[in-house]
Parts: sequence; C-alpha cells; structure tokens
Amino acid sequence: AEDYPGDCFLGKKSGLYARKHVPFLSFYSIQQDSKRCANVVPSDQFMVDWKSRQLPTYSLFSPNLIDDGHNTNLTTASQ
Repeated sequence: AEDYPGDCFLGKKSGLYARKHVPFLSFYSIQQDSKRCANVVPSDQFMVDWKSRQLPTYSLFSPNLIDDGHNTNLTTASQ
C-alpha cells in the first residue's frame, strides 16, 4: 500500500495513507496473525520484489489519498 506505515497499522489514516484502501486489514485473521499481517507491505516493496523476481502469486496495489484519484484530477492520479 502506498505510504503504508507498516506494523499492521489499523488506524484510520497516517499521512497520505488511508486504512480503507487495504481491505485485507479488515480481517481479524490477518490483524491477529503477525506473519499474515507482515504480508501487507509499503508500495516500495513492489519494486524490490519485482527486481528480485520474487513477486507473490497475488498482490493488490493500494494508492494513497492523492494517487487514488478521488480528490484530485486524472493528471495527478496517473503520475
């Protein structure tokens, strides 16, 4: 998730990160299991995994509050 603060953060918002953009953290089975919760990572981890050819079988990229396009224009959201 873009701008995700890590450590299974369950607060509503942290900077440009919004918890509502990460549906996996809504499940108690993930919230209460540190190993599962560790699979929710900041967006910069994507490039690390990509370059090392270690992408997970399934991934979901969650944008931050600027890049989600809800409160900005298409030009901003597409950068």
